[in-house]
Amino acid sequence: MACKSRPASVSQLGRLNEKNRRKARTFAKQQKAAERIAAATTQLASGIAEASSAVEEIYRGAAQQTAAAEPASAAVAQIERGAGIAQARAQEALDEGTLITGQLQENRAAVDGLVTGVTRSLEVNRSFARG
Repeated sequence: MACKSRPASVSQLGRLNEKNRRKARTFAKQQKAAERIAAATTQLASGIAEASSAVEEIYRGAAQQTAAAEPASAAVAQIERGAGIAQARAQEALDEGTLITGQLQENRAAVDGLVTGVTRSLEVNRSFARG
């Protein structure tokens, strides 16, 4: 069976033409949307690259600060050890000072007693010498 083609009517051609126009408009809209998506994707990729660069810079800065803080931390630990030693030595000196003060008070009392004894002995010797 052979298919005979019949000429299309004007209304059929009009509908076909309108259908083709709609397809063309839809395709143009899709193409415009695709271009917008591509532009947005490019901007997003650029923003991500910029953010990644900023994160790397922050990381380098943090690493530098960490490296700089290590000697300071060691110095603080050394100062704390030195302060502990100084405090222990100060306590020892205070204890020794207290001990020496007690000994000086005892020595003073002994010297006062000696002076009193010498004074009495002198008075006794004078009284014998007079008479």
